[in-house]
Amino acid sequence: MVAKTIIRAAIPQQQIEKIQKPMSFLSSIPVWGWFDIGFNFVVLVALGCETDLFLKWKFPERIGDILPPESKRHQWKKRFEWLLVFGIAGEVFCLPFSIYGTADADIKAGRANERASTNEIQVGILSAKLLELAHQYDLSTNALAEANARLDQAHSEAGELEAKLKPRNISPQARTNLALQLNRVPKGNVEIIMSDRDPECMAFGLEIKKTLVAAGFPSVNFSPRDVFRAAEMFPELASSGTDLLFCVKNDSSPPLCSVLTLLCFRNDRINADGWPYNDSLGTNDFQIWVLPKPVHPNE
Repeated sequence: MVAKTIIRAAIPQQQIEKIQKPMSFLSSIPVWGWFDIGFNFVVLVALGCETDLFLKWKFPERIGDILPPESKRHQWKKRFEWLLVFGIAGEVFCLPFSIYGTADADIKAGRANERASTNEIQVGILSAKLLELAHQYDLSTNALAEANARLDQAHSEAGELEAKLKPRNISPQARTNLALQLNRVPKGNVEIIMSDRDPECMAFGLEIKKTLVAAGFPSVNFSPRDVFRAAEMFPELASSGTDLLFCVKNDSSPPLCSVLTLLCFRNDRINADGWPYNDSLGTNDFQIWVLPKPVHPNE
């Protein structure tokens, strides 16, 4: 075993493959095949050795021979005729095995073709299933993407609805800033007007009143109205999203306290606008109209 391993290691792999290929071919020949080859060889030798040309070459005519060359040639020919018969008989003996081997090879080849056809059918079925799975995957991916898009849209709509339903208010920081900014500024009277049919507007108006009172305004009147037609008086407000509208005596020179209040509310993300005028107001007086949320955009 060790010697065989050493010999295999000493011979290059390519030479080993060249040796193994003929050996593999020879080992595939059955026993009866070797007999058939031997009988064919016997027939060929017999045919070649009984020809006149070979006999004349083998037994030429010589002067002084006791037996004539024809007698020797006849005896030699008889021997090879028997050899020819033996070779033909051997081939006839091997013929059934050859027919059986050929038939067996055909059967095996047919079975192999059937298996190949079956494999091709199975491959076709698997390919169809694979295409179906890929199609289902595409459909599920598209459905998932569509579901995610709808979910995002639902979240967005929910956020917008929450913002619409959320009551308006004034932050504590805005109240503090307004009080600081109006500390030494002359202040007039303020009237907060809204519809008495809108609870959200009334709650927002009360919060504005508390903020202005805390900022030092001398008089802050809370005036809900049964008839409040701000949107009819100012149609452009219906599409502007305005929360508060400041009304003063002179729109060209509104009082400083009203300007600072409006800017403070705007910094608190309250959409405040001005300035409609009302001659009945005092110089430092102003009104704040609280507009209902339904006049905001997209409502």
